Amino acid sequence: MKSIVLIAQNILSGSGIELALKKSGDFLTYQLIPSKSGNAPIECKARNAEILLVEVGGGEHSSLESRMNMIKEVKEFCEGIKVALFCDEVAYPEVAKKVMRAKQCGQIEEFYYTSVSIEYMVDSLDAL
Repeated sequence: MKSIVLIAQNILSGSGIELALKKSGDFLTYQLIPSKSGNAPIECKARNAEILLVEVGGGEHSSLESRMNMIKEVKEFCEGIKVALFCDEVAYPEVAKKVMRAKQCGQIEEFYYTSVSIEYMVDSLDAL
């Protein structure tokens, strides 16, 4: 089983992803509430997370810049952790393009748009 820490913009959207990951039987999933995302390095280390899955949006705390700063800290603290970002490409088309560029530049290992099926996301994360 892979250990995964999930940070979504809101608990409701994160709960759907968390449920799908748990239902697959391939993941030990822990959802970090958005207000505690500053604890991501400690939580990832404590849970021996292999993957950090983070939602990027348009808010100050969910912006790509904010998330990339957090990811940098996590990668420094948790050697070998893989990072995947997901975002709503319809609501935030500019952010979606930047997320794709982060993957191209090797800053993250994977990205997803919210329009992909949850099954695809789960299978892709399992292959990561």
